[in-house]
Amino acid sequence: MDINKSIEKILVRPSSAVLRNLDLSDQSLEELPAQVLKTENLGILDLSDNALSVLSKGLCDLTTLQQLNVEHNFISEIPECIAQLKNLQAFDCSNNELETLSLALCALLELKVLGLQQNRLKTLPLELAKLTKLRSFKLENNPLGSIPAVIGQLSSLEILDLSDTKISALSDNFGALSCLKWLDLSINKFEVLTDQLATCKALVYLDISHNKIKTIEKNALGEGAALIELNMEGNPLKALPKAICQLPNLERLDLISTQLLRLPEEIGNLKALKYLNASFNYLEALPDSIGTLEALTQLDVSENQLEGLPKSFAALKNLEVLNIELNPLEHLPLVVCELMNLKDLDLTGIELTQLPYSICNLVQLKRLDLSENFLEELPPQIGELPALEILDLRENQLDAFPVEFANLRTLKELHLEYNLFLELGPEIGELVKLKQLDVSYNELEELPENFTQLQRLERLNLEGNALSTIPREVFSLQRIKELDLSDNQINKVPDLIANLAKLRWLDLRNNQLTELPMELGFLAEVLEELYLEGNYFREEEKEAIIDLLPKTNIYFDLD
Repeated sequence: MDINKSIEKILVRPSSAVLRNLDLSDQSLEELPAQVLKTENLGILDLSDNALSVLSKGLCDLTTLQQLNVEHNFISEIPECIAQLKNLQAFDCSNNELETLSLALCALLELKVLGLQQNRLKTLPLELAKLTKLRSFKLENNPLGSIPAVIGQLSSLEILDLSDTKISALSDNFGALSCLKWLDLSINKFEVLTDQLATCKALVYLDISHNKIKTIEKNALGEGAALIELNMEGNPLKALPKAICQLPNLERLDLISTQLLRLPEEIGNLKALKYLNASFNYLEALPDSIGTLEALTQLDVSENQLEGLPKSFAALKNLEVLNIELNPLEHLPLVVCELMNLKDLDLTGIELTQLPYSICNLVQLKRLDLSENFLEELPPQIGELPALEILDLRENQLDAFPVEFANLRTLKELHLEYNLFLELGPEIGELVKLKQLDVSYNELEELPENFTQLQRLERLNLEGNALSTIPREVFSLQRIKELDLSDNQINKVPDLIANLAKLRWLDLRNNQLTELPMELGFLAEVLEELYLEGNYFREEEKEAIIDLLPKTNIYFDLD
């Protein structure tokens, strides 16, 4: 495409005099087309994702510009004439090669948004303090080493991103940022969080994740009355500072991988808390006060050392999402079955050998993950979950369903891989809303006759079973888009394969095939991927298949 001609068509239209927004992103531009520089009244210009190494001086004649985006180019210098863009309010020069910042940029007194992420800046000019209207300043992934003092003088700042800038402390004047609402200090070298933030009373969001913080001073966040979200992930805290438990409006708290040995009883003071993630720690128990977090809707304590849950847990009546996977519980605490609003429950790898009958109390449950346990059977009450849409039973020791399983009429996704099924009972055919079924790595030789009732099925995985033929029932499934039959003993693909008119992805690897039927050609317009490695096709047969499916990505064994 001739980009110059395309631009010319845009600019010579009768309405070109009032063209306000010009998007030239991702056009492989190495220089700014001359026609653009003649455009009057242009307010927004997007030159992102090109190959520009310099900004043309002519760009500075576009004095009506209010927004300029040049991110993802190769720009190493901002021209002095940019000072002429007196109306510029937003400038994004992120993902470029800037090593220094032009003083001319400091003359853009209307600037409210400045993006300089992922450049090579080591310092900032003091003259930036002139940008008194600056609201958003993003410096992520620049090798600053320390916070330039000028940042503390940008008194109107509301959003500041200093993530991955190799800083280890806040500047002395940082507390002057009284309007600051959103602050990202993640991926840096902080070891202590001191009290410079105490006067940032408007702070709503704070990310200090992935530092080396062991200590948070008592007054580090002041009263923290405005703070709603706090991310402390990946710091070696070992203990949660009690000061964190005094934040009256905190709604979201991330404590992932913080080496916690316990949660303090004071955590119950966080009455506004809606989301708590304390996964990947060393918690052996949860405090009784956890039950006073009445606003809590999501709790993740996966990958800890929990052996039980406190009785007070039953008081979490608003809890909707609970993840307790990979804890050595050995049984499902009955208090979980009292959480009537629970919609998502993850019990992966908690060493279960049975489910309590009271599981049926969870009438709003939409997703239940029981994978990687030791279940040999399911209780009949599993069929009394009227809202269940996703059920994951992979990697257990199941070989049959209770008859009541057929009552799961809302089920859309079912995972049964790596169990001991010799056959699927007729119950499976009653799950008429099922869209995705994975029964890979069992010992199936056939499918039940009523499998044909699964007319909404779009993804079917039969990999790693004992099929010698493709079950006829499969060819009645008109909506199938993805079909995996790999690692079986199939020696022939029936002509009926042509019935699967929506099939986009077919895996037949590691079977005993020597040819494919000509009828497969009826799928030439829809079949995108075909995997045939590990079979016995001769070269002439491979060529015939390629001719049959010219638009399909076909994978054979490497010669």
